[in-house]
Amino acid sequence: MGGTALVSSICGAIADGWGGFEQGVAIIVFAIFIILVTSWADLVKDKRFVQLQSLINEQEIGIIRGKFGSTHTYSIWDLVVGDMVLLNTGDRIPADCLVVESNGLEVQETQMEQTRRVRKQVVSQHSNSGDCFLFADSLVVKGTAKVAVCCVGP
Repeated sequence: MGGTALVSSICGAIADGWGGFEQGVAIIVFAIFIILVTSWADLVKDKRFVQLQSLINEQEIGIIRGKFGSTHTYSIWDLVVGDMVLLNTGDRIPADCLVVESNGLEVQETQMEQTRRVRKQVVSQHSNSGDCFLFADSLVVKGTAKVAVCCVGP
């Protein structure tokens, strides 16, 4: 568009003098104005999107922390390794965890664009058949659990 406006201003200047040149310059100025307004609108839209994403990722979860075993509600961003997290149906798993206690726990895991529903249980001394590791961002589909946080961060 800018090249066409430049050619138009040169041709207009040759044919009509300064009046034709002004038309080409007006086209260039208007094109720059449109680009600036569009860029500003995209910047505002991107900032709002980032704010909404941060609100979506803000989740509070019940954590057992301290020597008395009392449950407190903390943000998932305040988790540390060793925290005991209480999970219920519908919760997102905030970090990689090991199942300590569970009651009919089923988890929907999403890994490498593949979704699968897995039953999780505690591995005991008597049976090693259970799958007790939970991956971050999986969804608790059914049941409840008490899990220990193994890994936090990206």
